[in-house]
Order: sequence, then structure tokens, then C-alpha cells
Amino acid sequence: MENQKNFAQQLIEKATSLLKRIGTVAVLASALIAGFCIGYYYELALNKVKGEAWREAKTLQTTSIAVNENEDLLIIDRKTGVYTIYSDSIGRVIFNIYAQKAYVNATGH
Repeated sequence: MENQKNFAQQLIEKATSLLKRIGTVAVLASALIAGFCIGYYYELALNKVKGEAWREAKTLQTTSIAVNENEDLLIIDRKTGVYTIYSDSIGRVIFNIYAQKAYVNATGH
């Protein structure tokens, strides 16, 4: 009877040890797979954004430029009316460039 209890305890210990090893390997494999997927899709999304950002140069014949009350830069497509809003720092820089050009043209300096 005691041999059967020892055998059962040994079997339970071996099964527990095996399940712990399998669990550890499963966690490590899951972490590696998740890291690979995150890296793959991050790179894919990053390249998509970079590729679409400068597809074509916009000229003043096809677009209008405006600055709203929050000093955000708006680039408006003249044909469709679709606009893109850029942050206030970009709006200020563009506005200052245009203001400087207007000042130079007005004063001749």
C-alpha cells in the first residue's frame, strides 16, 4: 500500500514538473511570437506611413493654405475641398515665412 502511495506521489511530482516545463516553454514561445508579430506589424505600419507622406508635392495652383484661430496650418485641396490640419508650430513657421516674404516685397528689403 505504501509503495502505491509513493508511486502515486512520484507520478504526481513528475507530472507537475513536466507541466511546469511545458508551461515555461509555452510562455517563452508566446512571448517570442508576440514580439515578432509586434515588430513585423510595427515596421509594416511605419513604412506605410512613410511611403504615403510624400507621394506628391502640392503646389499653390492645386491647394490653398490657411491658418485657423488655433494657429494650425490647413492645406486645402481646391478641387475637392478636402483639407489636412497640421500642428500649430508648423502653422506659425509657414505663417512667418509668408509674412517675411510679404514684408520684403512691400518694403523692398
